Amino acid sequence: MSIMRGSDPGDVRTAPRWPAHKQPVEYPPPSAAERVLAATAHLLIFFSLPGLAVAAVLWFLLRRWSPFVSQQARQAVLWQTRTTLIVSLAVAVLLGVAFTELGSAINATHSTGSQAIPILFLALFGIVILLLGGMFIALAAALIGALYSLLGKPFVYPTLRKPKQRPS
Repeated sequence: MSIMRGSDPGDVRTAPRWPAHKQPVEYPPPSAAERVLAATAHLLIFFSLPGLAVAAVLWFLLRRWSPFVSQQARQAVLWQTRTTLIVSLAVAVLLGVAFTELGSAINATHSTGSQAIPILFLALFGIVILLLGGMFIALAAALIGALYSLLGKPFVYPTLRKPKQRPS
């Protein structure tokens, strides 16, 4: 028995040491029920945290039954989690700024050179804009994801894409 590469195709020692590139798995086209379930997972963002919980349940319960529903529900859960965390963190920071400036604004009502009132106003205005703008973007992306799902096409949210590998 020779240990040279290529001497015996079944010999484990002749296999290359690096993994072969995996080809994308082709799944059958999703059924109408699968498309509706996938779109539902995207649209559950309209129900905030309860919707996130239901989308997660869809993902976990249907991951072996339908790869299409599983992938779309996973995208929806990750998108909803990410947008909820980012918006909540930004609102918390702006509320912190607003509360720290509130005391200064109350004391500054009689003085003319204080910057506390404009800072308080900008923080509160930023909260409103952030909530409205952030939720508009999150909901619009979820609607696009639901539309893609209803058409039977896989959808990946822009911020959840894996970076492309550079050729070496």
